[in-house]
Amino acid sequence: MSSKNHHVGDYPLIRLLGKGGMGSVWLSHHPILDIPLAIKILQVKNQDNAAEYRKRFIQEGLLAASIDHPNLLRIYDAGVDEANHYLAMEFIDGEDMGKLLKRHPDGLPNQQVIESAIMITEALNSAHQKGIVHRDLKPENILITKSGSLKLADLGIAKNLEDRNGVTTTGVALGTPHYIAPEQALNATNADQRSDIYTLGATLYHLITGTTPYIGNTPLQVMMQHVQEPLEHPQSRNATADTQLCSVICKMMEKRPEMRYQNCSELLKDLQIIDQGKGTLSSESPFDSLNGSMPTKKQTKKKKPYTLITTLSFACLVALFFLLQNDNEPSTTEPLITSAEIPPTIPVKSPSQITPPKRIPIKTKTIAHKLTSSLTQALKRLQSQNPIPTIGSEKFTIAHSKISLDLSDNMGLKDIAALQDLPIEKINLNSTSVTNINTLKNCGIKELHAHNLEFDLRQLEGFQLTHLKLGYIDDLSHLPKLPLKKLEMIHFSGSSLKILNSLTLDELIISAGASNFLPKGPIHLKGLEIQRFISRNTPK
Repeated sequence: MSSKNHHVGDYPLIRLLGKGGMGSVWLSHHPILDIPLAIKILQVKNQDNAAEYRKRFIQEGLLAASIDHPNLLRIYDAGVDEANHYLAMEFIDGEDMGKLLKRHPDGLPNQQVIESAIMITEALNSAHQKGIVHRDLKPENILITKSGSLKLADLGIAKNLEDRNGVTTTGVALGTPHYIAPEQALNATNADQRSDIYTLGATLYHLITGTTPYIGNTPLQVMMQHVQEPLEHPQSRNATADTQLCSVICKMMEKRPEMRYQNCSELLKDLQIIDQGKGTLSSESPFDSLNGSMPTKKQTKKKKPYTLITTLSFACLVALFFLLQNDNEPSTTEPLITSAEIPPTIPVKSPSQITPPKRIPIKTKTIAHKLTSSLTQALKRLQSQNPIPTIGSEKFTIAHSKISLDLSDNMGLKDIAALQDLPIEKINLNSTSVTNINTLKNCGIKELHAHNLEFDLRQLEGFQLTHLKLGYIDDLSHLPKLPLKKLEMIHFSGSSLKILNSLTLDELIISAGASNFLPKGPIHLKGLEIQRFISRNTPK
């Protein structure tokens, strides 16, 4: 800060209001308009082309200053004083919606959220029409005036310039993890107005439910949930949330940009329909199945009483018969019948009419019982060696003397040597801190989920994997020759997929992003089309 005389440009720096990752904000005063100002002094990361950055910064600032909308924080001036790039902005003596949410942990009233959504969408539309993408929309950037009006603050001027000058790179995200769009989380250069619509949707989700859409232990974990995890319907967290508003939010938060509202004008039409209570939303489906599992009205229709009674009666008879036949035999974790296997309308039969279930030999049950005991002991050792919560029985299944184990979302998990002698067929290590996978080489693993995991691919040498799921990958050259049939990657930013020709893949998935030499968007290939695709898209 050029603070020899506590000024920047023509503006006095009266009091520090706050500091953040992008710079500091000061209370100031406009010498001509005689009004209070907020001066934002930005930290410039790119010093390689300072003259060009300075020119563009002023151009972008003046462009933003030309936008006059009642719900957009007004920018009066942009300039450079020595090394200080600054914006002179409207000063709001109020609070932001982030602070408001702290007083309303269960969410805000429906009508307040609807009206807020309309005001911010209109402001965002004005910025988009000038070619400005916000990139960091969140409750803390929505200011509330004394009169109750809203002001959208912190337009992404500096973020846009860093992008253009090459400061951001593939895999580097600019934005706030709890609200960031999937494509922006994977690559900041992918952000456009549809990304802003997603982050506004995530913000509205927070306003209506009182919680952020995704919750994780680390920023990376939260960002990857935006990329790959289904969205929980807002009404599952707040049953009183307006149904149509929830429908709009879910459409705004579609994983794929082309499935969202394509601009703020489209979004605004639906919000006004909700506000006025007239018309039909452009989104026909209240909750797209790709985004989550909220049942539709048709799915939630109650069964007729006789159907439910019949089903329960049949289940009880089967359970009673099984108990009578096996009361002296060891138990097993492998169920003989599940509720999903019971037909919904089978008529009630007497016990004599029911075909007895196939009995499992005592020897097989004993093996399963011993395997469960061994796994339980191994998990206890795992917990004692790592700062992780207790891993319950819901995290594993045992079938045909093989274990499927889910250890995901345990960032404290690093040492997994306790598992090395178990017959594990499938394991999920997503979002853990495991770096040495080699210790599981002799477990006989066929399926490994290792997205959000940092490890050397060469450690997979000697594994017999048929299904491998990876996260951010920038180099596949060290992938050993595995009997893979299915390979999934969240994002690939390498220069070649040629290594995959040495595998006998039946299925290749790059779910949310690809290298610059590949087509944009999700890639899902099967069979011979994999080799043809690799040949066509391998640089000469």
